[in-house]
Amino acid sequence: MFGGYRWLSIEGVLGEWRVEQELLDAGDFDELNMGEVGTPVRMDWWNPRWIPFARSLSGDLLCADLAPGRSGRLGQVISVYHDDDTRAVLADDFAACLESAAA
Repeated sequence: MFGGYRWLSIEGVLGEWRVEQELLDAGDFDELNMGEVGTPVRMDWWNPRWIPFARSLSGDLLCADLAPGRSGRLGQVISVYHDDDTRAVLADDFAACLESAAA
């Protein structure tokens, strides 16, 4: 566990991704898009190319972003809060995230 997050197993990664994808496919996020054009994270509540790898006890996710916004970087690590539209870049890439977790 690090920073209130627990690493997900491969099954956990797939499970979290599937839950979010099912909600997206059902239209549950249609009215929730937010953000500003040109930001590092896309203006989506959920994007299928966000790959969760850690989860907090409250349901927030850390994801590898494989679909960054215009000023973002492929592979950046983002926070995805389950009940808040805040999406923030936490690290430039997964290696930087691991280094931060190990510190």
